[in-house]
Amino acid sequence: MAFDQPLFYFFLLIILIITFKVNPENRWISLLLGNILFLLVLNGHLTFLFIALSLFNFFIVHAKAYSKAFFHFALLTNITFLFFYKYLKVFLSENSPLQSYFIIPIGISFFVFQQLSYLIDAHRKPDSKVKHLGHYLTFAFFFGNFISGPIEKASNVIPRLVKIKFPDLKTARTAWLLIYWGLFKKIAVADNMAPIVLKLFAPDKNIFNSKDVLPAFLFNKYEIYANFSGYTDIAIGVGILFGLNFTQNFKRPFASLSIKEFWKRWHLSLSYWIRDYIFFPLSTSRISKLGLYPILAITFTIFAIWHDLRITFIIYGLLQVLLIFLSSNIGIFVESFHKKLNNRVLYELVAVLRKLWVYIILISFPSIFFRVINLKQANAIFHSIFSLKSNDYFIFFNSLLSTYFLIVFLIIFTEFIEFFREKFDLSNWLEKKSYWLEVVFHFCALLLFISFAKFNNSTSFIYSHY
Repeated sequence: MAFDQPLFYFFLLIILIITFKVNPENRWISLLLGNILFLLVLNGHLTFLFIALSLFNFFIVHAKAYSKAFFHFALLTNITFLFFYKYLKVFLSENSPLQSYFIIPIGISFFVFQQLSYLIDAHRKPDSKVKHLGHYLTFAFFFGNFISGPIEKASNVIPRLVKIKFPDLKTARTAWLLIYWGLFKKIAVADNMAPIVLKLFAPDKNIFNSKDVLPAFLFNKYEIYANFSGYTDIAIGVGILFGLNFTQNFKRPFASLSIKEFWKRWHLSLSYWIRDYIFFPLSTSRISKLGLYPILAITFTIFAIWHDLRITFIIYGLLQVLLIFLSSNIGIFVESFHKKLNNRVLYELVAVLRKLWVYIILISFPSIFFRVINLKQANAIFHSIFSLKSNDYFIFFNSLLSTYFLIVFLIIFTEFIEFFREKFDLSNWLEKKSYWLEVVFHFCALLLFISFAKFNNSTSFIYSHY
């Protein structure tokens, strides 16, 4: 039941109707039942493992004999659950009959990270323990953010489940705009880019046509962004319909002037989680004597392992530490030079060049390691890129105005709308305008969506099994 399929919106409509037909204090019950149904469709019998682990976490925290030993046992149990289903098959041979038993449940990483955050918060502040089992279970696998995040803390969600309020017109408008925009980014932007990117990054690809290399290399990270941020925008919109305010997961990451700024704008709920539960604890432990960058290396290694145990992910994580180090020690001179420019036109030109440098060199090149299956494929891609001739670049730049014109238009359009969203509250802006302007706006939005959406070639959520 993916977010880009009609069945999901039929399901959402039914759950909304049922939820708001009952008393506000009991609305969590229909929401919980909807969550369980959603998980059954998504993961089948494995749903009961999610329920069992949630019950375990709730009751162990409330045990009379709860202690530090119990806390560590609970952490180990959750991490073991994640490791068993997500990573154990890596150690099995491809021909092992056990491979078929290790189907990675969809949403397992986001689920376990939320469970771990609750356990740690409850250990740090015992007063933050959730007292109502039903509310806790509703938070644990709420269908809105179960697949794609954002990763939320119980303290941010559960107080709003006590009495779920019916959304007013303004709230519904905000939710609809987010859901529509998320769908547009996923089906119109990401799904139009996916066939181009997969010419380079398909799992079985090791030989490439030179004309396919540059567009796939340059569109790769944007396709990931459009796919992922599209899903999380939908999740945030669904949350708003039930009165839940989820974390904004992306803040125009490709407007970054440095790699450090990029990580302050990309996958923020995971960044906050790693900051609060890994980086800060390491920074205040004995390991802090190692210094900032060794701690960052440990942090990014854990970030890489969260995605997968592949060596390419670990290389990607360590490359980020190196780039942050260079940005902090060399990039400071570029930053100083940029700030001293008095000419507005020259200042903006340098800003554009810096953004292109960050996207092409500091984001796109390392992202090759993020996307490939193994080092052999990474080596083949790097060899193909550095073997390109000047004529190949000329052909590529010409294709931006022909073959890839639609993709270029969609990227520019997406960045413009994201800029507008950052500067203005679109819902408030529409509310202040005339009724007919809003009608025209929604009609144009629908027309745009229908024109560019790839309904027949929709790809799956890119983090489904990460």
